[in-house]
Amino acid sequence: MSHHAKGYLVRCVHRFFLLCSWCGLSGCVSLGLQENYDSRPLRFGMIDLYSQMERHIDPGVPSWTGDWIFRRERLELVDQSLQIAKPDMLFLQNVMQRGASAYDSDQAILGAGALNEYQWQSHVTREHTLAGETARVAVACAAPMRVDPFFSTRSGYWSLGADGYLFASTVIFEGLEIPVMLLRVSPGMAMQNLWYFYAYRYIRDFIEKHHLCSKRLVISGEFWGSYGQSDYQILLDLLQLKDTSISFCSDMTKCLTADPDNAMYQGIQDVPEAARNLRILVHHSAQVFDAKRTLHDERKPSRQQFKEGFYGIHPLEPAPYYGWEASVRFPRCGGKE
Repeated sequence: MSHHAKGYLVRCVHRFFLLCSWCGLSGCVSLGLQENYDSRPLRFGMIDLYSQMERHIDPGVPSWTGDWIFRRERLELVDQSLQIAKPDMLFLQNVMQRGASAYDSDQAILGAGALNEYQWQSHVTREHTLAGETARVAVACAAPMRVDPFFSTRSGYWSLGADGYLFASTVIFEGLEIPVMLLRVSPGMAMQNLWYFYAYRYIRDFIEKHHLCSKRLVISGEFWGSYGQSDYQILLDLLQLKDTSISFCSDMTKCLTADPDNAMYQGIQDVPEAARNLRILVHHSAQVFDAKRTLHDERKPSRQQFKEGFYGIHPLEPAPYYGWEASVRFPRCGGKE
């Protein structure tokens, strides 16, 4: 081999390793080849079941804290929506349970209906001692997706400020891991930029520690603040993420999850802010086939005890915030294709 040919080969090898180093967290392995994807898209949903710990802004309205009759009425509407949507996987905030009761339990109630035979993973986010209730963050998935058998060692939970958090886990689909994370950035936290830095660091470390493919990453959660907020955009750029609402929200009013027209939202906010606070984020290379707001059509006339003059809400809403869902097909990162 000539000296020139050897030099060219050395340069090619050098560029190859530079490219691998540059890919790093992004998990790129295709090296210009056509992307290999899962056999079908998966439907993800995001719902905040609401803890009922906030008082109505009208001091004359009785507290709904600990009212499981009211909660069951709301969960019936949530269940109706899930029966239609049939998500492959669902992210849930404020999954409540009263003490050790198997009756007053969101998981038991939904598990007896639309989420029957779903597998659950969860973590406690708050103990409400006065009400004797526990709030959890959870993911629930249906076959053929399944929870990671190594969940106890391949999961994580980090507190972010007084009322924010990051929950990380993995699920398995077609023999490959999908890193799933639920991030809550509360309204107060949204103005403090450091929380996005901490979230990025925890996400990056979790993916690297467990050798996961970042192209298959899904982050769902509650994000307050402007979509164009610089630190939020930096988080998206660093993790190479996109919002699933892109191309599906030409009429933004139909994508609001925090909707001032929601009677429950009106009841807990002095000036309800229109926002798309519940979101699902995926890698740039993932294919998003559909994305839309959920729960909006699951309203019903309030029974007499829930009408104005009692809780001040009419019609009855599933929750103060509507949900979000997206149909996503993931790329594969090699090795198990």
